[in-house]
Amino acid sequence: MLTLYLLVHYGTGLLMIAGAAYAVSRVIQTQRAKLPPVTSPLLPAATPPRRRERKALRRLQRRHPQWSYPVAAPVPRRWYFVGCIPIFATAAVWAVAMPDGARFQVMVESTVGYPASIAQVRLPASRHAALLQAWQPVIAQGARTVEMDYTIGRPPLAIQSRDVLPVQVRQQGDLLQVAFAQPMQTQRLQAALTARGALAAGAVQVHPRTFAPWRERGWTPLLAPAPAGRPTPR
Repeated sequence: MLTLYLLVHYGTGLLMIAGAAYAVSRVIQTQRAKLPPVTSPLLPAATPPRRRERKALRRLQRRHPQWSYPVAAPVPRRWYFVGCIPIFATAAVWAVAMPDGARFQVMVESTVGYPASIAQVRLPASRHAALLQAWQPVIAQGARTVEMDYTIGRPPLAIQSRDVLPVQVRQQGDLLQVAFAQPMQTQRLQAALTARGALAAGAVQVHPRTFAPWRERGWTPLLAPAPAGRPTPR
């Protein structure tokens, strides 16, 4: 996961900056083509290598100083300074928008899936809120803290980032499902939820599976992730 994050971290930045530079270059060349051409004295692109040819060229220029040919106008220097603005702006957007390592891992696992324990129970929808409140002590243990330590920059800067995979909940009619962000002991979890909710034996069903909340409809975080903030140097 660390290798993938570093590849995405640097690769995304390089692609964004290179794309911005290419776009600026294309705009400058397009605007340059609209400028009126300038005239240049009669002179080939490369100076003739032979001395005799160079003398003949200078003689021709002295005899016909009015001879000239049009060339593309030079790019104004200020255009390059103006073109640097979107490039630096792109780099700033990348630096701000790129998630830290732990948040990146949470996003990847939420998309591709991670081992989880799913608890479900059927009861009237009006009782779901009260049941979730009664389950809070158990649910609080179901979130998973994600940490990632890595080094970036020159000189190397050690970064420690932290985020949380939250417990997810889904309500579909009278069916209430709670997804714990880590594998739990099935029988112990089932017994704890049954006791906390004062439910009949066997009312709560618990089964482990690979869970991807971002690819399944209806799931919402029950416990908001703890603020991870920006990565902190160690």
